[in-house]
Amino acid sequence: NPVANEYVDVRILPNNSGASLTVQNPYTDAQGQVVAVYSAGFTAPVTDVVQARILSTGSANSIVISVISSAEETGQ
Repeated sequence: NPVANEYVDVRILPNNSGASLTVQNPYTDAQGQVVAVYSAGFTAPVTDVVQARILSTGSANSIVISVISSAEETGQ
């Protein structure tokens, strides 16, 4: 069940690429969601991990992001 108005701590752990993370509102909306925008840094190839933790419960979830250079992506 979605829960509104829960504070969610969103961070990059570890931040290997020098990425940035923007959270407009760290409190869950009526659907129980928080939106975070991740922008990869300039170090590649590396792996970043974005973690979201609900502070009231300690519940956490992580997303692993593989950062590659554009040359690797195109095979150059």
